Amino acid sequence: MRRIATLLALGLAVGACTTSEDGYARLQRAVKNPDIGREAHSECTEIVGMKSQKVRKQLAEAIGVSPAMAPSIYCKRVFDGVTSGRLTRADWDSLDSGRPTENLIRVVRGRG
Repeated sequence: MRRIATLLALGLAVGACTTSEDGYARLQRAVKNPDIGREAHSECTEIVGMKSQKVRKQLAEAIGVSPAMAPSIYCKRVFDGVTSGRLTRADWDSLDSGRPTENLIRVVRGRG
């Protein structure tokens, strides 16, 4: 469960906030734009990369990657999930709520 808490703490890195269906649809469209998607991924990776080494290590263990790759892969999986539709508005909102959906956990672990 501690690893899940780490995932949630990092939800803020992707700018998660409770949003309307229209707002989530706009987010999906925006990050499908290659330039915006790259910028969002870059900013997310930078923010997650600034977390403590302990947090990055916990994240790496939670998603099954090396600590060095954890920030980039975490952000990629979240944004890929948004653009592909594998993450729903409820999943997105759970990044901010402190109660991740099972689907969100699966996606950031690369299983969704």
